[in-house]
Amino acid sequence: MKSKSMNKIIERIKLCDVILKNGQKNFVGLYYYAPTYDAPEVLLKCDFGLNYCLSKIVNLIGTPCIERKILAQSLVKRGKEGYYIPREFYDPVGTIYNKLPDYSKEKEGANEKFIRELNNNVLTQLFYLEKRHYKKIEKKFCSEKTVQTKNFTDETVVSYFQRELPDIVEKNSFDYSYSYNNKNDVHEFYLKSGIEEHDYDLCQLVMFSVPEQKIYVGNRCLLHSFEIQKIESAVAFVKGLLEICTKEIRKDAKIYIDDFKINPKVFNIADKSIKTMLEINFNSTGIEYGIDDSEKTIIMVYLRDKNDPSKMFEICISYAEFMRNPDAFRKFIAEPRVSDKWNFWCKRRKYNPEEFESH
Repeated sequence: MKSKSMNKIIERIKLCDVILKNGQKNFVGLYYYAPTYDAPEVLLKCDFGLNYCLSKIVNLIGTPCIERKILAQSLVKRGKEGYYIPREFYDPVGTIYNKLPDYSKEKEGANEKFIRELNNNVLTQLFYLEKRHYKKIEKKFCSEKTVQTKNFTDETVVSYFQRELPDIVEKNSFDYSYSYNNKNDVHEFYLKSGIEEHDYDLCQLVMFSVPEQKIYVGNRCLLHSFEIQKIESAVAFVKGLLEICTKEIRKDAKIYIDDFKINPKVFNIADKSIKTMLEINFNSTGIEYGIDDSEKTIIMVYLRDKNDPSKMFEICISYAEFMRNPDAFRKFIAEPRVSDKWNFWCKRRKYNPEEFESH
């Protein structure tokens, strides 16, 4: 499996509610959005199993992974990516969903539900923050010449990591631990840090699979594999990941988390105000609009370009940023333009009528 395809799989897994697996043969990922979906969607299906190293990344992501051999095999065979599961699977899949924490039918107050959904949305935003930063390292790494070292054995690979990683970890304020999985013959190096005051962790995982003779470097957003002869490149990649955590991700994550602090009352005020402004703007300017307010951290707004109906403006604004200056948003939607502020950005895209069916 190429790194690019692995990264796409990881991104899909992050979006899934649950992974159903059929041993080491295949697996399927499902997603369900109650307000608009008639049934869970097959978001991902793979005709190969979760190998040990990929399963460790799934654990980092936190997506529930359940062994259901017959059901998983049937969904891989009969399900289609991007479509609802076939009707005959509604009952068995529904039983699984009823046991998932986010879909449990146990009584939950409105405030508790809001907090849970907000926390999930914040984690999603932080995932994309990490992903954007890690892509910088990937791009830089791919543009550099790969270093190839000869004459590495299983023992020297492990000793090389044990010699090089502690220094990199210490310089970037990460914790370091090593373990060996005897069953799968995999050496594992965990590099952990976090933002304690916000209860958010950053973790890099380095694994050496002896049976595969490959080195894996991964986190919640990516997974790269290296031949053991390229161990120096693998270590350089790890160093880049830790340095960008130290220099950029920690700082930006704190800003994100602080900006996403919101309560149900403020959320409802902001959400209703935005919708009212968009309707008033439509009546005065004729600019068609669409809304996606499914998250509790940000709202997506779509405005048709009045000068070029084949285009639209895609706007993302955090509720906290809107509440700081509602008038700035009112003026912006009257004359939308491309903007790249992290919590109030706007992009110009091809017109998509599906985005304008929300009101």
